[in-house]
Amino acid sequence: MTIMQNNHMPITYWRAWKGKKIANNLLRGSPKLSFPNLPAYLYMGRKMNPGTITHLEVDEESKFKYVFIAYATCIKGFRCMRKIIVVDGTWLKSRYKGVILIAMAQDGNFHQYPIAWGVVDSENDASWSWFLTKLHHLIPDESEWVLISDRHQSIINWLSNIYKKSQHGHCRWHLSQNIKANVRVKGVIKLFDETANAHKVSEFNQLYDELKNRYPRVVNYLEESNVPLSKWARSHFTGCRYNIMTTNGAEFINAVMKQPREYSIIALLEAMQAKVSKWFNNRRKVVAVGFYNIIRKRFKKALEMNVKQLNRFEYEIIATYEQTRIEIYDLCSNYYKLETWALAYVDTIYLVPQLKDWDIDEVELLPKVFPPNVPIKCGRRKRIKSHLLEMAKNGLKGVGYVESLVTPRRHAP
Repeated sequence: MTIMQNNHMPITYWRAWKGKKIANNLLRGSPKLSFPNLPAYLYMGRKMNPGTITHLEVDEESKFKYVFIAYATCIKGFRCMRKIIVVDGTWLKSRYKGVILIAMAQDGNFHQYPIAWGVVDSENDASWSWFLTKLHHLIPDESEWVLISDRHQSIINWLSNIYKKSQHGHCRWHLSQNIKANVRVKGVIKLFDETANAHKVSEFNQLYDELKNRYPRVVNYLEESNVPLSKWARSHFTGCRYNIMTTNGAEFINAVMKQPREYSIIALLEAMQAKVSKWFNNRRKVVAVGFYNIIRKRFKKALEMNVKQLNRFEYEIIATYEQTRIEIYDLCSNYYKLETWALAYVDTIYLVPQLKDWDIDEVELLPKVFPPNVPIKCGRRKRIKSHLLEMAKNGLKGVGYVESLVTPRRHAP
């Protein structure tokens, strides 16, 4: 619209939008043509980054279903992370829609660390089962693992089936939003967050009693929704979820990928790869002395609060420090030491080159992939401006598009 106004161009909004769409397709690739190139893109990703794990799933008609990517650098660096994983998904806005699923961790300096991600048709039992199964091949089930997610029923079902030994916790923020939407009581969120974040059982009991007395409907909602305390209260959690009470790590990725969610699938994966590669490069620039000071300040805070789960400093360690006064850095967990932190970012993620530079030795062995079916939207068609209908009557360019707008829309079954 700005170009139209500045240059006094007699062009309709529809024609300008159509031109922008064509330019985006030329720049980032057509959504329809990107699916046949997807196997070659994954091949080049593995070739540029040896050890990278990719999985591509198609249906009986060779139409795209799922894709999973875990770069070798992320797999190797994840060994230096705390044993906690956040999983979440966000909707895509391209022509073929879909959902991007992601598994995240967090390093000792509270930086988000992507492990693996994938694209599926929607958040359902089949897609989450497939994604978590592929993730399980990379990260076997152990009793020390903690997985954090929202209360999506498909995630809950398949986490309990695939990660049977691991601990599963709910996102405090999502639960508070559910309370806000269903109970509709002002001022309850702050008290609920304080209750969920309480470190000690005695502190939790005091806050929970206050929550029950002031907002009985909230407690009734939690009990009726079958949300056990061990899933959302830090003091009752059986594992160690550290400071991670929400899925904000995955939500951060969703915010960063806000614009690429409209791209074709290859452009989307390229944008994700570029973001992760940039993060890795920036992490290496952190000065060692600066990180060391962060560790010291955080440890002193733990001593002052005298809590158990803050950064995994145990009571025994605190007592030892008070008696011996030995070097603080020697007492902290390995996850917070500079050597461990540096190992997570020692390698580089190499970007896939442009399409014209792809060097594929076994083209004939790559599977054929066709675009999935375009989702059918339910509801009534929006009204179209009269000048668009006039264009259709006069046989101007774009008639096919305009006629598709005036065609009655089928309802989804």
